[in-house]
Amino acid sequence: MNPDHNYFGIEFDNAFWEDVSACCIIPPDAAFRDKDLEWEDAEGNLIPPPEVVDGHHITILWRMDEPVEQRQERPRLHAILAAFAHLYRRRVDRHEALRMVLVRFCDKSPSQSDVPPVNFRLWHNAFSFISATFMLEQVEGREYEKTLPAALPACDAAACVDAALAWCRLVYEQLEFLLSSIVDARSYMALKDMLDEWHGYSHQLTLREEEKSAQYACVEECVNRLPFRPWYSEVLRLMPGLNKSGLCLVPLESIGRYALLDYRPEEGRRFCYEAQCALRLAAAGDEPLPYDTEAHLHLLPVTTEKAKPRIPGVKSAPWCFEESWL
Repeated sequence: MNPDHNYFGIEFDNAFWEDVSACCIIPPDAAFRDKDLEWEDAEGNLIPPPEVVDGHHITILWRMDEPVEQRQERPRLHAILAAFAHLYRRRVDRHEALRMVLVRFCDKSPSQSDVPPVNFRLWHNAFSFISATFMLEQVEGREYEKTLPAALPACDAAACVDAALAWCRLVYEQLEFLLSSIVDARSYMALKDMLDEWHGYSHQLTLREEEKSAQYACVEECVNRLPFRPWYSEVLRLMPGLNKSGLCLVPLESIGRYALLDYRPEEGRRFCYEAQCALRLAAAGDEPLPYDTEAHLHLLPVTTEKAKPRIPGVKSAPWCFEESWL
């Protein structure tokens, strides 16, 4: 362990290295194993030994994520831990006590010392925890190091590749199921949080470009097209925070122009487009932008030959990739 980094990981009271290492999509930066280590609960009472007694006390740790603005070659920690939770509970059928631990050597910046955005609900639901309580412990690295048992050899690279591929399949199975279940505004709002979570995992997969299949492109297109479904304006009416402006920037390649799709046509809004690409609501006496009443499009005097226009007031609006989606 390098004292220039903080670490985050998992401690198992009764596990096998073969099972643990087979569920790591990225090799741990440090791993340790000891046998017959007794644990205590919060009141200091010894925890009864589990039914399976031939396992080991195993600790696996990954370096904390680099700051978001810095390039990171591996997936973010929250994705590594989510992958481990899903793969491990599918592989191991016994119940065992475990806890997560944040090992602090240094506090270089908040981005390196804060707990990563782990899906703790997933860990609660996936495993049985000591005293039925999820455990997260923060420890000082130099003191913690003294208590660690012997280090384990590095994970087998082939096992990590297999785990990464298994995780990839699971991610796309979940995304395809969620996308097929979203058929109207009600189902979208009910499943949006799950969709966002799994879609986020898809961006953290460790596949090389040549390994990304047509399945990847299909899922991405389906997710990107959701804001252009006929029922999406109802979503924005019930969840206005998703798009406060109620507009979307659209490249109309057929006429070589940009337009704004209006999700709130019932408001009868009309816009003016002025110097420096300033957009504002049209007032009496103004000449508003041309408007397509059937497609609900405000035509902008900006051609698609230029870069994507920067329009004040619609910074939070989504971007349409294909005119055919309208």
